[in-house]
Amino acid sequence: MRNLKVLVAVIWVLAALLLLGVVFLVLPRLKETMQPVAMPTLLVPPTAAPPTPTPFATDAALNASPAPTETPAASVPASPTPTALIYVPHVAANVDPLTGLIVSDMNRLERRPIAVKVTHFPRSVRPNQAGLTLADVVYEYYIEDGITRFIAVFYGNDAERIGPVRSGRYFDEHVARMYQAFLVYASADDRVNDYLLHTDLLPRIIIPGTLNCPPLCRDTSIPGFNNMFLNTTQIADWARQRGVTNTRPDLQATFFSDTLPLGGQEVSRIFVWYSGYSYHYWEYLSAQGRYLRYSDTVDAIGDQSPQYEIQRDALTGQAVMADNVVILFVPHGFNNDFDRADQLYRIDLMDSGRAILFREGRAYDVFWRRRAIDQPIQLTDPAYNPIPLKRGETFYIVLPADSTLTRSHGDWYFDAVIPGWNE
Repeated sequence: MRNLKVLVAVIWVLAALLLLGVVFLVLPRLKETMQPVAMPTLLVPPTAAPPTPTPFATDAALNASPAPTETPAASVPASPTPTALIYVPHVAANVDPLTGLIVSDMNRLERRPIAVKVTHFPRSVRPNQAGLTLADVVYEYYIEDGITRFIAVFYGNDAERIGPVRSGRYFDEHVARMYQAFLVYASADDRVNDYLLHTDLLPRIIIPGTLNCPPLCRDTSIPGFNNMFLNTTQIADWARQRGVTNTRPDLQATFFSDTLPLGGQEVSRIFVWYSGYSYHYWEYLSAQGRYLRYSDTVDAIGDQSPQYEIQRDALTGQAVMADNVVILFVPHGFNNDFDRADQLYRIDLMDSGRAILFREGRAYDVFWRRRAIDQPIQLTDPAYNPIPLKRGETFYIVLPADSTLTRSHGDWYFDAVIPGWNE
């Protein structure tokens, strides 16, 4: 029994010595290994890259963005969600950042761009439709009752007659802010007008009125109300008289390259179907390296087949053409049930979404990005590498995010799925 007690005592002594060894020898070393290590500072916060675009293996709906939701406000957010850096090219002072072309008169770039609403309906206005061939960029988007309208941005060129100028929509705020532009429209729904005239855009908004002619005047030789036209050469005096800032804005240049991007698919014609009332197509002319626009001439309703004719500019006498055609898939929604009933759309050109670039007879599946509230959108691949446009004029065709694509050989058909109209 005595020997057992001695053995137990020896074991307790050894255990105590082992514990002391851990405290005085092992723990200090372990503590050293657990000291925090200084991490290198990241210049750009890492963000998850968007999903890779689905290849055009099927003709399913192109669901690049979430379905539109109803929100109580129409205003553009203070800034888009931060994303990874996108390369922004630097251009010479005499190069138009919106077309990549050298301008004939550098003074045109020492001012703000000018965003003008140009009507496309009723079709009877088209013989008077003026100025589209001189625009840097043009956005076409759905407004109501199956029809579309243009908002054209002028910077590198002047145009003494643009129009007929028609009413504004919520979407116009996006374009005016992106290009830091004057915004020119003729009337609007009271909800839209009240909203726009109570934003900080107000000093740059030009609407019909005695004090605003020139530059925005009515041509009384044209009957009806589709007879308001803008002269861009008169805006500088208008701004000077009102003390409105009209200096060259700090605009990020669009990425252009004379080299065709790798990949892509051959496409000869691009058909866009907003409705049986508004439809058109673009045909690639390889000899000119540009796209020629054909617009609807009849309502393709019931048994009536679509019919087209070349769209022309009454100011220049030229056919409407584009160096780049870009399909933008953008969420469409409404601020409330009242706006839904009256088809006052909120088109959210914010953050990013799916797009298809057509240049030089090829199609590229890309993303559009809007990284800053006051800068134009850019086109990139999923890793944020810029996708170059061809130098020249670009037409952006804005479609709801759930719109569909069908292909037939070299013809691609885009069918707009419009909430509140044909959903």
